Amino acid sequence: MKKQHIVAGSMLVGFGGYFFLLEQGIEWFDGMLSWPTLIGIIGIAFLLQAYKGRSTEYILPGTILVGLALHFHLSRFVDEWPNDLGVFLLITSIAFLLHHQRTKQGLVYGLLFLALAIILVFYQQVLSWLGLVQSEFSINWSIWPVILIGIGVYLLFFRKK
Repeated sequence: MKKQHIVAGSMLVGFGGYFFLLEQGIEWFDGMLSWPTLIGIIGIAFLLQAYKGRSTEYILPGTILVGLALHFHLSRFVDEWPNDLGVFLLITSIAFLLHHQRTKQGLVYGLLFLALAIILVFYQQVLSWLGLVQSEFSINWSIWPVILIGIGVYLLFFRKK
């Protein structure tokens, strides 16, 4: 039987520590006692459940929540930190790749999201690698949402295992 108490216990310890630091006024860095920290506590609890309790279904949400918490904290301190859709796709791809590491499922989706994240985060560099100017590529770039929606609809409704 899987140990389901790990996620609840971890959250209680994390929230207890958070509220203790809040009550004592202890803040190791500016913005530490804010909502991204709470998201990170929940994500860490999910990851502890995933790895200590051997409940692999917690890897995806845990990684995404910890990734979002790190993103929101880092975006406050690192001026060059990207703050666009590519970062969220990168976090999602890392989650799928970690899930694949344990379950051997989701590799294709992890690599797909990683490729999209690289394209979006390094948009200008990708254009220069392809030898394109932004005006030439802007017409083709506008069809990407339609392509992504089409792939998603195919995966949801037409792909059978």
